[in-house]
Amino acid sequence: MVMEEKEISPRSLRTIIADMCMSRGAELACADGLLSFTYRQLDSFSNDIYVQCNDAGLAGAVICLAIPSSARYIASVLSIVKLRGVFVPIDLAWPEERIRAILAMIKPAAIFVEKDQLSRFEGILAAVNLSCFAKPICDEQLFLLQNNDSSKHNDLSKSWTNDSLYLISTSGSTGVPNIVEGKHLSLSHFINWQISTFGIDSTCRVSLLAPTTFDVSLRDIFLPLCTGGTVFVPPPKARYHPVNFPMWVQQNKINLIHTVPSVFKMAASVASFKHSFASVEKMFLSGEKLYVDDAAIFYDILSPAAQLYNLYGPTESTLVKTYYEVPRDLQALAVDIVPIGHPIADCEVLIEKAGDDQCGEIILKSKYLSQGYYKNNQLTAERFVNFDGDAADVTCYKSGDLGYYDNNGLLHIVGRNDSQVKVAGNRVELNEIEVCLRKFAGIDDVIVLAYTASEQDHEPKICCVVTSSKGIKENEIRDYLREQLPSYLVPSSICEIPAFPLLPNGKKDRKKLLSMVQTK
Repeated sequence: MVMEEKEISPRSLRTIIADMCMSRGAELACADGLLSFTYRQLDSFSNDIYVQCNDAGLAGAVICLAIPSSARYIASVLSIVKLRGVFVPIDLAWPEERIRAILAMIKPAAIFVEKDQLSRFEGILAAVNLSCFAKPICDEQLFLLQNNDSSKHNDLSKSWTNDSLYLISTSGSTGVPNIVEGKHLSLSHFINWQISTFGIDSTCRVSLLAPTTFDVSLRDIFLPLCTGGTVFVPPPKARYHPVNFPMWVQQNKINLIHTVPSVFKMAASVASFKHSFASVEKMFLSGEKLYVDDAAIFYDILSPAAQLYNLYGPTESTLVKTYYEVPRDLQALAVDIVPIGHPIADCEVLIEKAGDDQCGEIILKSKYLSQGYYKNNQLTAERFVNFDGDAADVTCYKSGDLGYYDNNGLLHIVGRNDSQVKVAGNRVELNEIEVCLRKFAGIDDVIVLAYTASEQDHEPKICCVVTSSKGIKENEIRDYLREQLPSYLVPSSICEIPAFPLLPNGKKDRKKLLSMVQTK
């Protein structure tokens, strides 16, 4: 086990950003191609939202943000930070079934929507028996749908260090999404750590590439706003497009990028646009394993002065808990997968081994983790534990990831100890897809597997294998899944077989089934 010695003393994000709005008032804070705010304008716009929401009794409440990634979204997030509330990003592209499930579970005090989504969300709220009333806030485009029961979540009589700040949904093994409840203190700790460790300052020009429902977006928003830098939001047609994205990076002189390895690899696949990334100085990679050959490709694309950093941390741990500065001499690593390195400040990483195995489950120990799972005390108690002798505010998160320390004290990750996989940086619980498919008429049984098509293909693919006595059509299954699940949960292939192979004990032989899928 290794623990970073340096301590970080975080301040509230509201205080830090308020200081930047005072000192950097005329400088550009965020821009999305259609709308931009200087720090002074961002403070004023978010303050207008704050005042109206505070007057409506929403201080400390849970508020959903059904707004596209934009400058207006960033201002809305900042207004909730000022309210000491809890924001919940909603992806407008999600199937309505998933949005209804999230809203029914959370029961938010209010939802921010833009004008063109107002009637849609009024209908969704009615479908989950949440009565509400609508009113415009700030400008003619932003509306507030307020629940008649606007109860508070954060206790405003206590310090901000006790506050929750955001709810992020992840894939759940029961078919219902798990919702991680993030702490304000933990997010502030991470942002302060990243600023001090990597020397981030007001010259940073950061791309908000991640979907707002992905916790990486919190880094993209708060890191520049806490340093006096600028957040740039790409238009939908530029986001990870192999031609438009490099041109957008070059046009906006982006110098800091947070991304998932496989996604950036796809976006940078056109060799003729290599020069477009010349402005990038720092690239932080996370969300899945970073392969050495991919890191070599990235270094070939970036300028000679650019630096890659490999980060690790589940959503439950609050963004990142280990980091590694990726050397340009990748051959010297003598491994296929880049290490995840060392713990960040105020975090200890334990490896819980079984027997003599070198690998074990990665346990993250810190007082800067998340609160746990929203309204799921049982799962929180299973995954967040306290060890004897630890301080009351120190918690250990059982990540489910397998890893080991090498002889140089570097931490490596090797995989999962359960059925979760990462697809394009999104955590996928295979059982969630199985649960959904079992509801489809005509399917008798189903197994969902993750596999790689070849040794050169590092990105896992999802395949669902079904049995049916009635016969089914693949396109009908796909259409059904698209109505129920986000696109990254829809399998890339669907196979029907007469019966599942069985082990001697009668259990389904998943290894044999996986071999059949890979052969096919």
